[in-house]
Amino acid sequence: MKIYRSSIYSGKETPVEEVVDEYPKECFERSYPLMGIKDARLLGVVQKFDDIVVFEGTIEGTLLLSDARTNEVFEQRIEKEETVNLLDDDPDGEAEGYLFPGNGIELSEVLYSLLRSETPIKPLKEDSSFSRQGEGWSVYLEGEEPKLEEGSPFDVLKDYDYDE
Repeated sequence: MKIYRSSIYSGKETPVEEVVDEYPKECFERSYPLMGIKDARLLGVVQKFDDIVVFEGTIEGTLLLSDARTNEVFEQRIEKEETVNLLDDDPDGEAEGYLFPGNGIELSEVLYSLLRSETPIKPLKEDSSFSRQGEGWSVYLEGEEPKLEEGSPFDVLKDYDYDE
C-alpha cells in the first residue's frame, strides 16, 4: 500500500495496515546476517506534524538470521511498538527517522526498514554452542593449560645446553 504525504492532514490520524508474506531474496544479498523476512505486518496510524509524517503502531515479523557461530539459518520472531518519523529529506543530517523521498511512501518499504533495524549484531540460536576444538585446532581460555597429546615442536629444545 502506498500513502501520499499530500493526503495526510495535520493532526488527523490515518489508519494504515500492510502485510507482506515474504520479501524477495534480492533484498538480502548485502544484509548478512539477515537472510530474509517473512510473515511481516505493520499496523497503526500515520499523522503529520509540521510537514513531518509520523508512524505510530506495531510491527511484527519473522527474521531469518544466520547464526554467528555455526552459520545455520534460524528464525527469530519480532513484535514491537514503534513511533518513527518518515522524512522526505534531511539536508542537515541531524534528523531522526527514516528517509522516504518524494510524495509517496510505500508501506512495505517502511516495514522492511523497521524490521531490518531489529537485526542483532551477533545473532545466536538458543542451542548455539561454541566449538572449542576441531581438526588441527583448539581454543583455550586464558589461564587454561593446553593438554598436548602429540607434544610440542619445541620439545626438542628441552634438553638443549644453552651454554655452548
